[in-house]
Amino acid sequence: MADSEVQICNIALRRVQGESITDLETDDSKSAALCRTFFEPTRDALLEDHPWSFALKRQLLAASTDTNLTSYLYPYVLPADPYCLRPLVLLDPYNLNYEQKTFPFQVEGRILYTDMINAGLKYIARVTDVVQYSPSFTDALAWRLAAELLKPIDGSSTVDLWMMYSQALVFAKGNNDLGAQEPGMAEASWIETRF
Repeated sequence: MADSEVQICNIALRRVQGESITDLETDDSKSAALCRTFFEPTRDALLEDHPWSFALKRQLLAASTDTNLTSYLYPYVLPADPYCLRPLVLLDPYNLNYEQKTFPFQVEGRILYTDMINAGLKYIARVTDVVQYSPSFTDALAWRLAAELLKPIDGSSTVDLWMMYSQALVFAKGNNDLGAQEPGMAEASWIETRF
């Protein structure tokens, strides 16, 4: 598990035989400049790609004062703290553990429209604290960052790196999903006693 953005960048740079960096803000090397350019967009794209357990948040939504020109009754502002990268499902405002899958919604810009009054939201948040990342997420992020960095560093083909990223991503998603169980998935007691 990485303890800093610099460490993740250095893992990616090692994979493409790039020059290591010491600091993202003050290092004036080409490698640091490329990491400053690619790290945040690459991280956010990977976070947005899957409901990673460490990035899931639940929050009541604040009403929006924007003019509503949709057919939905209620406009809400998407959460900013932590920043909502991707809304997943509306939640019952009186029990944020109850998902309201029957209520559709539409997002335009940073406004979510729905017919649910006092809506809550389960969403994927932007997580900037790398200590919260799982080891397999960190590995996938480093491979994707390496794939983004290789061409600007030496002009080489990135096909192999994208394949490594794809494999790391499948592994990370599998590890993440092992830690979750859908309600009602526990085996019945008669099955346990039978075996």
